[in-house]
Amino acid sequence: MHSPIPYPLIAIRRDPSFSPNSVGNDARILEAVVHQLEAEGYCVHVCSEDDFVEADLCAPMVFGMYRKEETLRYLQRLEKKHGTVVLNTPEGIANCRRAPLLRIMEQHDIPQPESVIVDVNRAEFPIAFPCWMKRANGYSMEKGDVVYVSTQSKAEAALKEFRGRGIRKVLLSEHLKGDLVKFYGVVGTPFFYSFYPTATDYSKFGLEKHNGKPKGHLYDEACLHRTVTRLAMAAGIQVYGGDCIVWPDGSFRVIDFNDWPSFSPCRAEAAIHITQRIISLIPQT
Repeated sequence: MHSPIPYPLIAIRRDPSFSPNSVGNDARILEAVVHQLEAEGYCVHVCSEDDFVEADLCAPMVFGMYRKEETLRYLQRLEKKHGTVVLNTPEGIANCRRAPLLRIMEQHDIPQPESVIVDVNRAEFPIAFPCWMKRANGYSMEKGDVVYVSTQSKAEAALKEFRGRGIRKVLLSEHLKGDLVKFYGVVGTPFFYSFYPTATDYSKFGLEKHNGKPKGHLYDEACLHRTVTRLAMAAGIQVYGGDCIVWPDGSFRVIDFNDWPSFSPCRAEAAIHITQRIISLIPQT
């Protein structure tokens, strides 16, 4: 174990606009990690995204759940100018937006649904109904950012809503019938957790209902772990989560992937491993 350092680490809370229906859960996982670090003897300065940028803060290592453009740009400057170690990296977080993530998954042969990005003003529907329509230029910040569409008329209505909000491109993905499985992991540690959200009360927007109750299809969790770890490393993310669909034959398709989720069903164990990953990366003086 590394010896505690005399200067503070910086932990950045996620801006509430990026925590739809999850402000409390997102706050609790970061708090749990900070408490673990403090118990190990480290001094951690916790701040909001806005305070971090406005106060011109700097430290040898910064970690947290930031997503705002201003925060990512400032972190990039700290990396280049001061050699600050950042977890997750700003490049990795940007890669988790749907458009770049689609390219990364294609380049690295990550199993996924048939998907295509279309312009909302010239949208054609190469994906059969029912399908999913998601904003392509960012993250899910409200329920309308992810829409299940079952007919042409509903798809056109959804596109109209996206246009009205100033969103120019959407990702269309086929709807896969199978068991919905949610997963969490931390690169560089043995931690990996997966579960059936529709078998519990877990839900962020209620969209899981379209997958129905799981049938309990058997799948190779170790294989899933290896696959999404490969995706995380390709994207440049170390603390991650996501969703996949498992088919009756046990094969799976990754349908969502995110930087530093809330780890709600496994928070205590995840916090231990995230903490140890942070400690392993702290620059030594």
